[in-house]
Amino acid sequence: PTSITFFQSAQRPFILSVLRVLATDLRLLAGGLVLAPFSNAGAILLPLLSRLLCELPANPASSSSSLAREIGLRDEHLPIVDAVRNATAALVLDSCPCYLHADTGANALLEGLQLRNKLISAVVRAGFFLMCMLQLVVHGNFPARFWRAMRDAKYPCPELYVYSAADTLLDE
Repeated sequence: PTSITFFQSAQRPFILSVLRVLATDLRLLAGGLVLAPFSNAGAILLPLLSRLLCELPANPASSSSSLAREIGLRDEHLPIVDAVRNATAALVLDSCPCYLHADTGANALLEGLQLRNKLISAVVRAGFFLMCMLQLVVHGNFPARFWRAMRDAKYPCPELYVYSAADTLLDE
């Protein structure tokens, strides 16, 4: 949900809840876990997941690590992260990551809203560009930070990236 992907404070509890569900049912981890976020909305969570799976010490006694403190992990979270890390077999990224260009975001929004009226579409597009400019002033260059985080992320498994030249919402 947008309330999770675009608000960092909500990302950690959401990812931990997903990991908890996975670790609770061993059938989900049997044979290897394939993580498959779709589009940038799913990819926005990957840098934090990457840090959890690759930087967090597997030793529960290490919950005092700087990463654990930074993202607020408690000792009971460490076995959950460890179970998912050990079961992760592959990462498949479908239609992501792509750079967060304002015009691409506006196109995605308009496609999702399926607006037929050109005037209303133009107003929505202008509002989206205004929001992007405000975000730049208030939060800095989020698209550049996202792209850098995606580029630098490491995963404990092979990665497959799926792009299509027919997808008009990304620069494959």
